[in-house]
Amino acid sequence: MLVRRPQETFSLSADYRHRSGLAGGVTVTTASDRFIDAANTRRLDGYTTLDLRASYEFYQGLELYGRFDNVLDAQYETVDQYGTFGRAGFIGLRAAL
Repeated sequence: MLVRRPQETFSLSADYRHRSGLAGGVTVTTASDRFIDAANTRRLDGYTTLDLRASYEFYQGLELYGRFDNVLDAQYETVDQYGTFGRAGFIGLRAAL
């Protein structure tokens, strides 16, 4: 097995867009345990994250959007001793010209 690579990963996304301009989506990502050394003796635990997103096109070409990552605040590392974000939210305005 390769160092820092999970043997199994899974990601499932679902999105919906309504003709009113409202859209939303969800993504679930899971990764199995991984080894952190070439001898495959030290492990990092696997993890599961849940991400949500939504947007609203309020005027032709202008869209307000938001994203909420790691909703369940999973504590995980993809590399030993390298921190990852906990729960995080983002909001913005998108313009299509």
